[in-house]
Amino acid sequence: MQVSIRFATQDDAQEILEIYAPYVVSTSVTFETTVPRVYDFKRRIASIASNTPFLVCEANGKIAGFAYASAFGKNIAACAWNAYVYVYISNDYQRCNIASALYLAVLSLLKAQGYRKAIAMITASNSKSEAFHSAFGFRKVGTVEDIGFKLGSWHSVSIFEKSLTDSFEPPVTTKSASELDKSFCERNFKKAAKIIRLEH
Repeated sequence: MQVSIRFATQDDAQEILEIYAPYVVSTSVTFETTVPRVYDFKRRIASIASNTPFLVCEANGKIAGFAYASAFGKNIAACAWNAYVYVYISNDYQRCNIASALYLAVLSLLKAQGYRKAIAMITASNSKSEAFHSAFGFRKVGTVEDIGFKLGSWHSVSIFEKSLTDSFEPPVTTKSASELDKSFCERNFKKAAKIIRLEH
């Protein structure tokens, strides 16, 4: 089977939404309650990808999962070196290491861009995601109790963080994803894709 990781484009919106929609409709993994329209999601991809990585994993030409980062301190200058991270995998490709591969790629790009921390906001009932992030080196730093109401219940959110650098030197201005060296990105994508196991 052919598998690869690459930057998402607006043309991927429909396939990405096919993965994302069940999370919106049937789970509290995301607090969105309405599935975005394809047009709106194309704009979302373009907006995110202009600054931070938005990646997809393709298996035999079909998108099997996606991950992206968004600026934590978009309007807060002092926090501009931190980013939220998200990952979603198709039900057909669970337990294939795709989430790990996408995170490896996203985090390596964020580090190269000059980001300091990656932050994951996880619905507290999602023990699978909490275990995944802990295994990936994220550290739980707090919980916001009963912050979201969805599917008839109140849900708390756990906050996980991962440092991307040990340096305490003054930061440099972050690069946009488009400013990263293309060969560097391709090497990281290929390296990350090697851990994917589609046969399980």
